[in-house]
Amino acid sequence: HGVTYWHHPSWTERGLRHGFLGRTLDARAENTRWRSIFGAELRLLKQVHGTSVCRAETSGEATLQKVQPSVTEADAWIIGQGMPETSYGILTADCVPVLLASSDFRYTAALHCGWRGTVGDLLPLMVGLLRDAGADPQQLQVLIGPAARGCCYEIGPEVAAEVLEAEERALEKNIPTQPGAVLRRTDDNRILCDISALVRLQALSSGVPSRSIEHLPFCTICDERFFSYRREKHQAGRQVSFLGPTMHANLP
Repeated sequence: HGVTYWHHPSWTERGLRHGFLGRTLDARAENTRWRSIFGAELRLLKQVHGTSVCRAETSGEATLQKVQPSVTEADAWIIGQGMPETSYGILTADCVPVLLASSDFRYTAALHCGWRGTVGDLLPLMVGLLRDAGADPQQLQVLIGPAARGCCYEIGPEVAAEVLEAEERALEKNIPTQPGAVLRRTDDNRILCDISALVRLQALSSGVPSRSIEHLPFCTICDERFFSYRREKHQAGRQVSFLGPTMHANLP
């Protein structure tokens, strides 16, 4: 089908449909093609760069709210088992896509972590929600997808101050493993930021073991396999990162 995507081999082998796509499929305009390739409807959120979480409807839990993706404003899905024949997607073009799953796949989630959502502690909030639902953070696995990285992502001093505060909150947890630098200043006094490194730090500080965090090393700004708003401005499409449903057939 000419679609390139990255996935976790053990998740795929165990039947969890998921992945991070590049620019070979712009999900905003190609839901019909998506269904023909992945065998599932793609549900999307109206993302607002915040920290709201939407519960996906499921066939087995009548208490979960039924959502209409076209009007639901949120930046994360908490999915559980989800609906058959349905994938739950996050759109990005420099922000950080994150997929979470418990070791038994009973709890799954997908997050759109822009800098605002990240400094607002969206990932720690999600880990807390999963913990309250019965998931052990020590048993969670976190996949961090392609995003604007510290090689290219320049920010101003006001944003840098908020990023630094979020980093300091995470470091207060005395985590055993440090990720790469979140902020660095260049010789010509520019500030470069790696939001995905902050997301990884937040996962560690929330109790997820380092061995359970996979961090794809791609920068969407300088790697033209991906859409990038910084590089393409309003011409940029959106790549999708998705979870669910459990596979009944092999991925392409």
